[in-house]
Amino acid sequence: MKLQLAMLSTLLLAANVNATCQSEPGRFELNTIATADGDMVVVNDYFTGLQWQHCPHGQLTDQCVGELKTVSTRETNDNYYSKVTEAFNAKLAAEDTGWRVPEISELASIANYNCLYSTDTQYFKLTVSSAAIDAMYAEFDAIIKSYDPLVKAREEALQAWIDTYTADDELNKLEQERAALEHLLSDYKNWDPDKYARLNEIKKHFSDTVPEWTAMHQANSKHYRAYQWGIEKEGYVSLIKTRNNKGTDLSQQYLTTTGYYVGFKNRPDFMMDWNNNAFTDLYWLSNTGDWINYPARLVRNM
Repeated sequence: MKLQLAMLSTLLLAANVNATCQSEPGRFELNTIATADGDMVVVNDYFTGLQWQHCPHGQLTDQCVGELKTVSTRETNDNYYSKVTEAFNAKLAAEDTGWRVPEISELASIANYNCLYSTDTQYFKLTVSSAAIDAMYAEFDAIIKSYDPLVKAREEALQAWIDTYTADDELNKLEQERAALEHLLSDYKNWDPDKYARLNEIKKHFSDTVPEWTAMHQANSKHYRAYQWGIEKEGYVSLIKTRNNKGTDLSQQYLTTTGYYVGFKNRPDFMMDWNNNAFTDLYWLSNTGDWINYPARLVRNM
């Protein structure tokens, strides 16, 4: 339960930043450009001298309707940048051309991490509405909440194991040795086959002779299985699969010209590692991955 409460508190704290989401007065202005496919709303940024697409590339009008045009980075840089821009510029009047994929610094200039959605969505729409993003996080919170019985079972099994080994001097010594070896060997620089063999020997002894050790690991494994893959027969939905199915609409990672993306997302994801340690994950800037389709927000000089 403590893990879930910590995560929900983080999300609530993140929500509070929306109160300070205000663009500088006079910086942005909305305008419209006619295209062969319909009117495209643009944003003039008078601080940087850049003009941006109001909607992610491929969507038009102030409601951002139309098919989102994503870009796959599995092609060469020249191919995927030109593929985005050449066909689009060809549809425009000469005075309206010049659209390109932004550089990192340009795209980062319209990020505002005081905003819940990491930018002022009055001017810069995301691939889906803010209501749709809120609904996704509400779905995630409900899944996390459903794991409460598994968290409780983990905590109870852990406490039973602690009570067992602390009441037995020999088990206590072995547990302290196991913990020290785990810590030492967690750094690959300290790899030692003899120490690894000793660690496995201790674990096998626990598995063979101490039911509380086995019960603790079974409880941990069940929680992780629910999180990673789901347990259909018991009604547990995988948070990882659910989140991955949201794709671009959740990640909001937009392409730049330098092989990096800028993320427009200000709420961390709840994560668990193989040892069932809970943590949060939030990337605003990282290198683009292979075989991933990224949305783009094109820019040109005013």
